[in-house]
Formats: sequence, structure tokens, C-alpha cells
Amino acid sequence: MAAEDFFAGLLAFLLLGLLIFISSCGFGGMRPKAAMSLDVPSGIFGAMEPAFSLVMDDARHAKLGELTVILGQVDEILIRTVQNLLKLDRQAANLVMGSSKVADNAGIWSEVIRNHTKDPDLLWLVTHALSEINAVSADRNDFVHAWYERSLGAWGGRFLGWASGVWGGGRIVSRRVRNTKHRLVVEIDGVRDRAARLSCLAAHIDHLIQGKSEPSPWLERLAPSLPPRPPQGEVPRRGKGRRGQHGSSRP
Repeated sequence: MAAEDFFAGLLAFLLLGLLIFISSCGFGGMRPKAAMSLDVPSGIFGAMEPAFSLVMDDARHAKLGELTVILGQVDEILIRTVQNLLKLDRQAANLVMGSSKVADNAGIWSEVIRNHTKDPDLLWLVTHALSEINAVSADRNDFVHAWYERSLGAWGGRFLGWASGVWGGGRIVSRRVRNTKHRLVVEIDGVRDRAARLSCLAAHIDHLIQGKSEPSPWLERLAPSLPPRPPQGEVPRRGKGRRGQHGSSRP
């Protein structure tokens, strides 16, 4: 009996060990394969050149980069203003201002301010800011969602297409990838500066609506370019998606 008990115990031990092994390896004794990742580590490339040569110089690329960073500042300021006025946490404020359309977010921002003040001077600044937000957003799209090439004139731009960027010569232009709108890249400088002014305008409005006692640190930079408020009557309100005029910031 002792020998039979020994072999029975050994068999039970081996069976238990086999079950544990199968469990650790996965069903059928095969370890499950990890999901295949399609992500490629960025560090393996080094300096990677794009598919086509970049036709702009470093200074102009820097201006374009600054433009995107400055517009990030504008987005942040608008969200902070809505967050503070509605007394929200940041996650809720992000949801309120979560539209992919600039005009929608700017409209929400302006209406939140209008529900907190009737100051005509401040509301006029908000109306002016809405015009600038839409104008700068349109300018940004002209240079961010664009193909850059050297213009060879009407014939080259119309019939030679992307090859004009390879041959060289002519003025560098941006062409919107979804239409035929062209703009000279030298205009990026003005768009960058207009965006910088907009960031100061948004920060100035936020400073005023918060009712801070100290003077606005942005007023001195803005003062020479602020448009005059209409002398009488209600401050006009721009509807969602109405774009300001390009060119001068004065209406």
C-alpha cells in the first residue's frame, strides 16, 4: 500500500505541475504572442530628410514655427478665461472649448464674457478679437496646410505643378493643398506678427475680465493698434464663423 500511495502522490504532483506549466504558457502550451506594434522608434532614424526638398530658408521656417506656438498661446488664454469665469476644472473647460473649429471656440469664449460684463469698452475689444481670431486662423491655414514651391509665373505655376519647386528660380509661394490659392512666403512674417498681437489682445481681455487691480502689462504694446470704439449704439456682435477682413486690424 505504501508504494501505491507513493506513486499515486507522485502522479498527482506531476499532473499539477503540468497544469501549472500549461497555464503559464497559455492554452495548448503555446505562449500567446504580444500584439504586433506598428510604431517605429523615432530614435533609429537620425536626421531624416522629407520626400521633397524644403524650398524656404531657415529664417522663414522659424517664423512659421513661431506662428504655430503663438497660436497655441491664444488657445490656452481663451480656455483659461472660460475656465475662470465659469469656475470649471481644466478637464471641463477643455470639453467646453473642445470644438475643432476655431470659430466655434471663439464664439463660446465671447459669449461667456458677454454674460459676465456689460462694459462697452471691453465688449468692443471682444468683438475686435473675434475678427482677428478668424482672420489669423485663415492666414494660418494658408501656410500650414500648404505645398511650397518656386513660382515660375503663370505658365509654370499652372502647368508645371510641383516640378517648378525642383527647377529653382522664381519667388517662393505657398499653395493650399485643397485649392489653388497662392500666397508669397514673405507674408508669413506679417501673419506671425498679427498672431503675436492677437495673443496680447486675448491676454489683455483676460486681465480686464478678471478685475485685477494692477494695470494690464499688455496695454502698452496694444495701445497704438487698438481700433476706436463706435461712438454710440450697441457694440456689434459677430455671428459664429464670420471672418474679419484681411489687411488692417482696424474695422
